[in-house]
Amino acid sequence: MKSFNTLTSSFQAQAADRVGEERVVQWICGNDPGSKQLVARLIDEMGYVPVDLGGTDTCDVMEAPRRIGAVYGEEYRAADVQAVVVAVRAGVAIPPTPQYG
Repeated sequence: MKSFNTLTSSFQAQAADRVGEERVVQWICGNDPGSKQLVARLIDEMGYVPVDLGGTDTCDVMEAPRRIGAVYGEEYRAADVQAVVVAVRAGVAIPPTPQYG
């Protein structure tokens, strides 16, 4: 199970109060569906958007260091995650990181 590792704690604290389309994504990878559901509920209750990337075999995009082709260290919002999920599950490169102004 992996989550909460892609953003710094200071950014997470600052972003937790956002609402609506401004809410920030917290990625989830894991092999136990029940655990992922529990973590997803916690993520939502903490003010983020939970997004499941699949099993632990697909979580390399969540690993340090910050780099092209990874979600590590990058801010994502719900409107921009579907293409990432599809790419990760297909085993292809993820689209460029969105830029928010």
